[in-house]
Amino acid sequence: MMYAVAVEVNSETNLSPVERSLSRNFPDRIRVLPHLWIVEGSLAAEQIRSGIEPLLGAQDRLVVIKTAREALSHGLPGESVGWLKEHFPDSMTDRIP
Repeated sequence: MMYAVAVEVNSETNLSPVERSLSRNFPDRIRVLPHLWIVEGSLAAEQIRSGIEPLLGAQDRLVVIKTAREALSHGLPGESVGWLKEHFPDSMTDRIP
């Protein structure tokens, strides 16, 4: 399953444990924006949330969204674009001039 995982942290020190958790649980992932990862693996959304929540402060925010079949982007680095193309083959990105 593929998920978009986004966090908003009040302290950057809270971001490192989140990133380590995602790295440990999702070898197949890409950080597409400073606080947004797309991950693919066998965990369910509830498991992802349950694993990350203890790492967050009281004012931090988290959202986990099961992704669909299409991914479009603008201005991302080549590594992110390549990962998205590989993982979202139904995307229309290549067909739009």
